Amino acid sequence: MSSPADPIQQPVEAKGQQAATAKKNPEAKGNRSLPPNVVPSPKHQAESCHCKPDMTPLWKIILECGAVAVGIIVAIIYYAQWHAMDESLKIDQRAWLKPSVGPPWDKTENWSGSLDNLEKIEIPLTLKNIGKTPATGVIIDTSIEVLGFDEQPKFRSEGYTYYHVTMNLIYPEDQQPFNAGLLPGTPPGPGIASLPITLDPATREALKKGDKYLVVIAEGDYSDSFGRYFFQYCLPMAFNKNRASPFKSCVEFNQTGKR
Repeated sequence: MSSPADPIQQPVEAKGQQAATAKKNPEAKGNRSLPPNVVPSPKHQAESCHCKPDMTPLWKIILECGAVAVGIIVAIIYYAQWHAMDESLKIDQRAWLKPSVGPPWDKTENWSGSLDNLEKIEIPLTLKNIGKTPATGVIIDTSIEVLGFDEQPKFRSEGYTYYHVTMNLIYPEDQQPFNAGLLPGTPPGPGIASLPITLDPATREALKKGDKYLVVIAEGDYSDSFGRYFFQYCLPMAFNKNRASPFKSCVEFNQTGKR
């Protein structure tokens, strides 16, 4: 027969094992787990800024602004002075081409005698470089107009044929000869190969009496190391001092400048 104590001993041992297991692993009791210990993020706190008012005195602010304004004005003045000096240097050093009638027409007292010997309506001219820099790429158009004593020069407003002259290089103080003439031909254009019109007796007599006068015209372009320029030349030639002719437009035509 079995001992009465055997059925009682087994439950006691089982309880002892369960207690030991629970003591070693507390989470195993009832299969329950504890929630993790998570630290919450701190609440957003707006940082406060405490600004102090600008303690710079008003006189110092005005002084600083005035100094800046004076600096700007001085810079503008310096630039204007530099620009003026640069332009003055260019004007002094650039090439200047001066057209003029050649002998014997360069002296008005010779005009009457020269007219008697003039066979064709053609006047010699010279182009002199009175500047300090060589002139290059010289292009000149020249012509002569025979006008009534009360007529104004046309200056190409009405077509005419003209000389077209080119020169490669003119050094300072050097001069080159060329001609202006009254050329036949229509339509108007360069008359390099054309001969000037012969001065007929009637025109010669009209010039002597002052019923007509001549106008010599030259228009040119040229370059130097500073830029490109132009000149306009007009010379009225009246052979009778007792007849007044309208020379104003011819005189005002004379000018030079930069392209």
